[in-house]
Amino acid sequence: MHTARMRQFSPKPGSRNPLMLEKRNDIRDAAAPHTSQTCLALSVTPPRSATQPYHLLHEFPTDIIRLRVLPSAEGRSIQSSPALAKSLQDGALAAHRRLWIQQNFWLTLGEALLMASGRFLDIDEMGNAELGISFRNETADPCLDNRELILFDTAPGGAGYSREIADNLQEVFSVAAKILSQCECGDSCYRCLRSYRNQWIHSRLDRQLLSEGLTGFVKLNWREQ
Repeated sequence: MHTARMRQFSPKPGSRNPLMLEKRNDIRDAAAPHTSQTCLALSVTPPRSATQPYHLLHEFPTDIIRLRVLPSAEGRSIQSSPALAKSLQDGALAAHRRLWIQQNFWLTLGEALLMASGRFLDIDEMGNAELGISFRNETADPCLDNRELILFDTAPGGAGYSREIADNLQEVFSVAAKILSQCECGDSCYRCLRSYRNQWIHSRLDRQLLSEGLTGFVKLNWREQ
C-alpha cells in the first residue's frame, strides 16, 4: 500500500506501565522549587479502573506491506519446526504458555524478515532504521493465527524499500531462511536475529521455533521452475 497512514503509540496500548497524570515532588522548578508539579509520567503500577492512561501518538504517511499467511497446508508449514510444533501440541502445557511461545514465533518471523530485507536491500541489517515491523489482528479475512504482519518504511512518505521487498518476496524469504539455518547458536545471536534495535525482545527470539518451518515454507510456496 502506498502512502498508508502509520500510527506509532508510546507506550503501546495495553502496556503495564502507561503514561499517567501524576503529582510529582521530585521535579525541580527554579520558579517554584518546593511546589509539586502535575506532569505525564510512566506509572510503576497498573492503572486503576477510574484513572485515565495517556499515549503519545506519532502519525505519518508511508509505504507498507501487509503480509498474511493463509491457514492452508502450505501456509501452516511455516509452523512445522519441531520445537514449535511440540509446544503447540503439548496438552499439558498451560494455555498462556502456549500463547507466549506462539507470540515468540511471530516476533522471530518479523525480525528474521527485517534482517533479510536489510541484507537484500544492502542497507544496515543490524541497525535497520529504514524499516519497521508491526502486527495486527485480522478477523475479516482468513490468515494464520488471525495475525497480519505489517512491514513499513520508517521514512515519512516512504523510501521505496517496502515496494522493492514486495516485488521480491521470494528472495527475501529465502534469505531469511538461510540466515536462520546457517547460524549455529542455541536460540538467537547477533549473527542471525539480535541487534541493538530489538534488544528489548532478545529473550523472546528463538530461531528454533522458525528455522525448519521457514525453509519448508519457501520450498512449498516458491517451487523452482
